[in-house]
Amino acid sequence: MNRGVGMLEGGASQRHVARQLGVLQSVVARMWSRYEMNGDVSPRYRGRRQRATSQTRDRLIVVQAQRHRFMNATALQNDLQNASGVRF
Repeated sequence: MNRGVGMLEGGASQRHVARQLGVLQSVVARMWSRYEMNGDVSPRYRGRRQRATSQTRDRLIVVQAQRHRFMNATALQNDLQNASGVRF
């Protein structure tokens, strides 16, 4: 993104920058407007909910659920808490 801003500041057109970077011209236009507004091209913060479990724990939950098909979600959660010592 910084390279694109440098090209735009050097006088290149948005279409040329988009072609060089392999992105759509609208992406370059958004990047440029964000740079003009904030002086920075880093993406905006998107307020996503943080993960409650890691990918490793997610896999463990899936394996447990497949092994014990008739166990409900609460029982799975209790087993995971007892095994790992981490409350969710």
